[in-house]
Amino acid sequence: MLTRQGGTARERLDAIRLLYDLNIGMVVRLALDSRSASGMPCKRASEVFRTYDAEFLDMLEHCGVDLFGLGALLTREEDAE
Repeated sequence: MLTRQGGTARERLDAIRLLYDLNIGMVVRLALDSRSASGMPCKRASEVFRTYDAEFLDMLEHCGVDLFGLGALLTREEDAE
């Protein structure tokens, strides 16, 4: 569906809709996971967010993501690696 030549208008529209639906699902899952982890202690949350700009983090928060919980999840994942 996605090619270097761009495809037809219908193909591009369908690809955008597919990506939009996928992104909405991922944000909802992230919001749910972050809320369940919001009580976890996290000492390094600010470090894990350094690679993301403030506007992106504001958008996540506006979509219901608990940034404290997300920081705890990211820290736990980094520690597991």
